[in-house]
Amino acid sequence: MEFDTLYKYRNWKTPHHPATLRENQLYFTSPEHMNDPFDYKIPLNFFLLNTDAKLYTYIDACMMKLDPAQINAFGGKDNFRELKFKEFKSDPSKMQRDYESLYFPITDRHFGLLCFSHTWESILMWSHYADRHFGFCLGFHKKAFTERFNEGSLGYVRYDDFPNIDPSKNEDIVTYISQSHIKHPGWAYEEEFRLVRVEYPSVLSDNQRIYLYPDDFLKDITLGLRITEDDRAEIIGEGLRKHVPVYQVEKVPLSFKLSRRQLTTEELGKYQ
Repeated sequence: MEFDTLYKYRNWKTPHHPATLRENQLYFTSPEHMNDPFDYKIPLNFFLLNTDAKLYTYIDACMMKLDPAQINAFGGKDNFRELKFKEFKSDPSKMQRDYESLYFPITDRHFGLLCFSHTWESILMWSHYADRHFGFCLGFHKKAFTERFNEGSLGYVRYDDFPNIDPSKNEDIVTYISQSHIKHPGWAYEEEFRLVRVEYPSVLSDNQRIYLYPDDFLKDITLGLRITEDDRAEIIGEGLRKHVPVYQVEKVPLSFKLSRRQLTTEELGKYQ
C-alpha cells in the first residue's frame, strides 16, 4: 500500500520539539542517539569470508579504496595482501571486532537519520514519542521529500531478521540499505519511512543535522488525545499562522482505536 503522508510525533514540552512546528526544524539524529541500540549498528559479517577466494576478493576490494601510500607502507600490494590474509586467518574474531569498533563510531559522526511514520493513529507511537498522548503529530507531504532528497537516501524500513552481509560481495547499495533500513520485527508498529543524510569526510555538525523544511511541506497538525488546553491553544495558533488543517484525536467508542476529526472554523476562531 502506498502512502502520501509522513507523520512525525512530537512532545510540546520537550525543548526542541516545538521548533519542529514553530521554526520548521527537522533533525537528522546520530545513530548513537536512536532508541533502538541496533539501529545502524549492522556490520559486515566477516565470518562469511569462509574461503580463501572470498577473503582475497575482499582484501583486493579494500586495496582499491586505499591511498597508494598506505599500501606502500606495508611493502606494496603483494605484501599488504598476504599480511591481511594471514591476520584474518589467525583470528577472524579480531577482524570482526576491529571493524565494528572502527565503523560504528564513523556512522555516529557522519550519518544522520530522519524518521517518520505512515500512520497518525498508532496508540504506541503516541505513547512513546508524543508524551503519552499529551503531544502532537505533524503530517508532511511525502512527495515533497521524495522530490527533494536523493532516491538512495530515503525509503521504507523493512522489519526482518538480522541481515548477514557478505564483505566479499561488492554490492554497495544493497549493503547500505541492509545497514540503514532493516530493523527487528518488534519495531514494525512504527511503519517507518526514513531519510539518511551523510557528510564525509567532514563530520556532520549539529547545524548540518538541522533541516529547515519549506512551509508547503507541512500538510496538517493532529492534537493528542490528552493534550492540555494551554498546549492546544499554542499549537492551534501555529496551525492558523501556517494555514494548515488541525485535527483532534478522539477515542472510538467500545474499541482500542483512535479517530480524529478536523476542527471547524468556529472552533479555530476561539484561538485567533
